[in-house]
Amino acid sequence: MSEIYEVKKLCRPPGWTVEVPGSKSITNRALLMAALSDGPVLLEGVQFSDDSRYFIQAMQDLGFHTEIR
Repeated sequence: MSEIYEVKKLCRPPGWTVEVPGSKSITNRALLMAALSDGPVLLEGVQFSDDSRYFIQAMQDLGFHTEIR
């Protein structure tokens, strides 16, 4: 038995600020969510690891603009 969960598309950007604990795996998930968004995303407090650096390089190779400050 499978459950269905409907995700409703937003009509406009939410303008949210979300604080999560620092984690390398959460950083990778946040990078993926940022790549899926329609507009610019600012991630603060990320914890870089080899995995996240490879992930960022892969996103750049696919044509995503990333900037690390």
